[in-house]
Amino acid sequence: MQRTTLISHPFDMIVFGGRGDLARRKLIPALYHLDRERRLPDDGRIIAVSRGAMTDDAFKQMMHDDCLTYSTNGSDVQFDEESWGRFAKRLTYLGLDATDAKSYDSLAAALKGREDVVRAFYLATAPDIFGPIAANLKALNLVPKESRVVLDARGGAECCWPHPQVLTSWSRLYALLKAAFPIDRCHAGVSVYRVEQRDGSVRVHAAPPPWAPVEVQRNL
Repeated sequence: MQRTTLISHPFDMIVFGGRGDLARRKLIPALYHLDRERRLPDDGRIIAVSRGAMTDDAFKQMMHDDCLTYSTNGSDVQFDEESWGRFAKRLTYLGLDATDAKSYDSLAAALKGREDVVRAFYLATAPDIFGPIAANLKALNLVPKESRVVLDARGGAECCWPHPQVLTSWSRLYALLKAAFPIDRCHAGVSVYRVEQRDGSVRVHAAPPPWAPVEVQRNL
């Protein structure tokens, strides 16, 4: 049964770490499921960025194989080639070094003319480059008013919330983000979210600190 559209407005989702384990096993298969259920708008793009060159076709084939493997994991929903064909049209791959502002030209070109579209930056990378990515996006004027930044904290001490060491780590990160984004307007314009996955659940936390859990808490 078709469910209610989850996102009604056009969007661009830019996934840093687009060839990483998180994107391949979790994020892209989840987005494929949403599209399969017709819960995404027609004008919704997913731009994966990562180190190393790769053609769009090669990237789409990689994501096809990953969705075939992971999108049906623990589910009775079968992979559907027709739905995949529709979803694949949303996908673009760009090779760039997220820490080097000079390599963002291709991303700037891909986003040009869509400043009025909701822009979601999903940072599926190591936490130590969250700050440089945010700074580069801001410096290159790639953060329009309606932007969202999602930080994924996974593995090791980063998920031992609310351990004092982690609180200190995220406070430092918050300071870096505040320098790049107008977080004081996080509910009227740019918003920052932190995704935490532990104990079989997903939680989305909204800035500013103390990053109180909001909006999502579900079993995987």
